[in-house]
Amino acid sequence: SAVGLSDSLTQQLLDFGAVYMARPLIAGEKGVKTSSPSLHLFAGVGGGVPLSKAMRVERDCEVPPYSYLRVHENPKRHPAALAVCWQDRIVYQDEDMVVLNKPAGVPTTPTVDNAHECAISQVCALLQQQHAQCGGASAEHEENTFCENAHQRAPAACSATTPSATP
Repeated sequence: SAVGLSDSLTQQLLDFGAVYMARPLIAGEKGVKTSSPSLHLFAGVGGGVPLSKAMRVERDCEVPPYSYLRVHENPKRHPAALAVCWQDRIVYQDEDMVVLNKPAGVPTTPTVDNAHECAISQVCALLQQQHAQCGGASAEHEENTFCENAHQRAPAACSATTPSATP
């Protein structure tokens, strides 16, 4: 609500992955080199505050003073991603790899303003659901590991099979 949006719209944008934040860096913080020329600077008090890289905000959280907040109020939608039976699109699957026949018009990976309507997110959700139904104890962990290690091998504009592997 601090950015002038309703609480319900703010929650929808957080859920959608359309909000980013870069927090101020503190000198002396582990791994922080505040003199690095690659840091973003917030032109605030004192001539500029060094900021971390902007990261997607996935839940409601406190925004520290001098933080940079980017909100995509109108994220681009990809409704075709929600209309696909992703199970039918899996060409091959084993414990290390999923090969997917991705339909045209669906992004392979999350976009800057939409983290959910893409092939990777939809397949991750399907695999998490399958693992939970089989009594898997750590479905969320496996889904996150797969998503973090998924690699795009075919350009999004190609009509090709998209292999995704986990190391």
